[in-house]
Amino acid sequence: MSGVQVSIGGVEYTVRTSLPQEKVAEVADFVERQLAMTASSAPTGDSYRVAILTLLKVAGEYLNLRSQPTRSGLDADEGRVLKDLLDRVDEVLLQEETDKGSPQGDFR
Repeated sequence: MSGVQVSIGGVEYTVRTSLPQEKVAEVADFVERQLAMTASSAPTGDSYRVAILTLLKVAGEYLNLRSQPTRSGLDADEGRVLKDLLDRVDEVLLQEETDKGSPQGDFR
């Protein structure tokens, strides 16, 4: 398993995965676009709230696609990349909460 560098919201992340770098970059670009769309319509500039709203939107779409009997459009590799990135987002958000001294929560 190797680490792939991506930048989301101007922050560099290392995603540990066995997937090709192009797949990881594609998912990171998707996440970046989703965050930008949420930020442009969110009434707050708080990056934590934008991340949570984006995560809720993407998770809702994922669960909706997963419940449909037809193919979701994600292949197994893309699903793993998405899971890796969501796990990393969860880690970062929990660390930010710990650093702020706020209550922690598991969003999974």
